[in-house]
Amino acid sequence: MVAIDATRADNLVYDPYTGKPYSVEILTAVDVATRVVLAIRVVARSANGIEAGLLVYDICRPFSMMVDGTSIGHWRWVGLPEQLDFTQVPVRAGQRLFAPDFSTLQGEHGIPSVLPDAIRSDHGAIFVSKHFRALLDNMGIDLLLNRGGKANDNPHVERWHETVQRALQQIPGYKGRNTSERGRLVSKEPMLTATELEQHLRRFIALDYHRSGHTGIIQPGQEDARVCPLEMWDAMVSMTGRIDVPQRPDLIYQFLPVRWATISHDGVELKNLVYDSPVLADYRSKRVGQFRAQDEKAPFFVDPRDLSRIWFQDPATKLVQPIEWRGIDRTQAPMAAAIVGHVCQRIRERGGNKVLNRNSATRQIIDELTQITEAPVGPKLRRKLTASRLRVEQARVDHGEAQAAQERVHPSPPLRLRPAGRNEEWPNYLLDEEA
Repeated sequence: MVAIDATRADNLVYDPYTGKPYSVEILTAVDVATRVVLAIRVVARSANGIEAGLLVYDICRPFSMMVDGTSIGHWRWVGLPEQLDFTQVPVRAGQRLFAPDFSTLQGEHGIPSVLPDAIRSDHGAIFVSKHFRALLDNMGIDLLLNRGGKANDNPHVERWHETVQRALQQIPGYKGRNTSERGRLVSKEPMLTATELEQHLRRFIALDYHRSGHTGIIQPGQEDARVCPLEMWDAMVSMTGRIDVPQRPDLIYQFLPVRWATISHDGVELKNLVYDSPVLADYRSKRVGQFRAQDEKAPFFVDPRDLSRIWFQDPATKLVQPIEWRGIDRTQAPMAAAIVGHVCQRIRERGGNKVLNRNSATRQIIDELTQITEAPVGPKLRRKLTASRLRVEQARVDHGEAQAAQERVHPSPPLRLRPAGRNEEWPNYLLDEEA
């Protein structure tokens, strides 16, 4: 079982665009049996169901787990060593006896992917959201919710929140949980950005927390032994066997909402944004049943963190490819859903609901984005822009890794096959919703 939670970071981070500090949240997934931190993300406030789902994605994927700036090449996040020397220390599990000597672990630990049986969380809105519940249901993962007002139902991740203070207190920007805890570094030295804070926490986990004795880990028959999370992980893997999830380079897209839309000669329109790409050339004819039986619409993966592009899986090549918004090269504004919704609302307030038509929407949205990013704005919108920039940055990192992994699997474009026929079945997408 995996325990997950979100907590506000007790460190302020630096926004390089505004030059101002702001607050972020930390999402963490902890393996209950071993106390290994399976995944961690630093996200903008307030975290949403998409980001909670991507935390599960981090648990399932084996790539991208690396720490820069250390002597360890491939970061041992969790994994199985190449060999175990079973000597000296007896460990009993049921009727089986094992005796690993944890001081002699040899070899580089690989990074297996793990599929949880169950996830424990509180009743936070991001964990009871429609998207997150549908995601876990699709993957066959049980969601176990705490009892109302019983934070101690999830003690493992709550204990982690106390431990992570050791990492946060080491860096500038630590503001503590109240003013009496604030250190002199909160404003005297340059703060980390949100990305740098996440890298700092990953280094702390890999090089400190995972390798330090944990009082909450008890070995049967050796209750006094000081065992670290990685040692416990290795012992349990040796008893239960390695657990792998079949990996696909496009795994991330199964964690995103799907929107259905018609592919016309002008592109695809979703929420007042028109997207187009040569990838769609063979699918512009409206043929009912090409992707689903009832109409001519096609499925697109949408990441609300960055609406400057959507993603389409070509039935011929099976590759997931970006379909860019027509105005992508004419603005530097963060195209997160919150910002796009904000500018569309401002346009409607000036001209009514019909003003955002297909012919003028792109130009009007670009003009509005230019205005809110170049002119002075109020504190509420400034905070929204800061959060959106972080979400866009994280989205591009996630998709960049997925596209690079896909390129490794398919290094050259495959031969183009005929489009999916009328009777060919389309994959069962998560959240099969209308646009």
